Amino acid sequence: MPTLILKSLNACNLRCAYCSLGKKEKTKMLSGRQMLDALYLFASRVRNQGEDRASVIFHGGEPMLLPAGQYGKCIEAVSRDFTDIQFRFAMQTNGTLLSQEYLELFQAHSIHIGVSLDGSQPIHDGQRCDVYGNGTYQLVMEHIKILQDHDIPVSALMVLTKPALDSGLEFLQKMDASGIPLKINPLLSLGEAVSHPELALKPGEYGRYLARVFEYLVENQLELHVSPLENLLCAVLAGKTPRGCIYNPHCCREFLCVDQEGMIYPCGRSADDSSNALGTLEYGITENGLHILDMLEARRTNDMPHECRQCRYVSLCNAGCSADRPWRDGIVQPCATCTDQKYIIRYIRTRGIELLSRQLQEERFRLQNTLAEQEALYGI
Repeated sequence: MPTLILKSLNACNLRCAYCSLGKKEKTKMLSGRQMLDALYLFASRVRNQGEDRASVIFHGGEPMLLPAGQYGKCIEAVSRDFTDIQFRFAMQTNGTLLSQEYLELFQAHSIHIGVSLDGSQPIHDGQRCDVYGNGTYQLVMEHIKILQDHDIPVSALMVLTKPALDSGLEFLQKMDASGIPLKINPLLSLGEAVSHPELALKPGEYGRYLARVFEYLVENQLELHVSPLENLLCAVLAGKTPRGCIYNPHCCREFLCVDQEGMIYPCGRSADDSSNALGTLEYGITENGLHILDMLEARRTNDMPHECRQCRYVSLCNAGCSADRPWRDGIVQPCATCTDQKYIIRYIRTRGIELLSRQLQEERFRLQNTLAEQEALYGI
């Protein structure tokens, strides 16, 4: 589904240790007119592609620093003028600024909320602090509960950092009990993360952590949806490409990002480097921008890195995300998480399938015993 990531402002009320935006010396945000222009540009592109469904993710900075009414007016306008397109709206937030106006906005337009939540309270509070250095975990959890009480769908996004690698996974029990789907992304060396090497991951650590999470879910029989584990498992079992942009070889054709300055990028990750710009809201996507899109797609198809073409797992990852490795001027490399992707795919194909098979056999045995007990008790 075509997706627009709308980074409507770079301001934020938190000071996360690894913020990809880096130091926000100049606060910038899109006006209501600019936001509407971005939505119309995207909707027109979707219509020209012959699509009838599209996704819009409001992003930041912290998107809830803008008035809720600005989003509401823009959503109503684009939905009214593009009735041939079914829009799905979402917002990625730090979860600390919930208000009655926003609750009403989310309910009125069925907006899905993604909340940044870095696992357990000690880990989260150690790296996601407010401007005074206070942790935000408790406030975020309170707001998640309020959202759920208002029947607003909520999921969590966890950025995996070094301190979390050896910490407990009990927080997965709480998320399972609360019905909060979880996506786990690795910390990338962008923005403020560059000056915090103590948070950085080594190649393979993200993959091993995902394997550890997988085993915990199976051993504790949790029904928690965890991405990318669930995506990879379904893909391995079905022999198909996993869902998610980092596995999609044509991701650059299905995503656009507009930032707070009105610059257009291939995706949200690419927006951290101004050299990736495709154009502007004022002039649209330029000829050079179209060339960049062609090059990005070629990197994951015809001009794939040699190491990727020789890899047994390439049919699943398709050379991985292009935003975290150089790809211009003939320099093409595997993605930054190549080692991790190999590890977790290999794990799921072997140990993961074995664990699931054993669990299914145990469940079958339990059900057979229960049936036998019922037959003996009632003589049926």
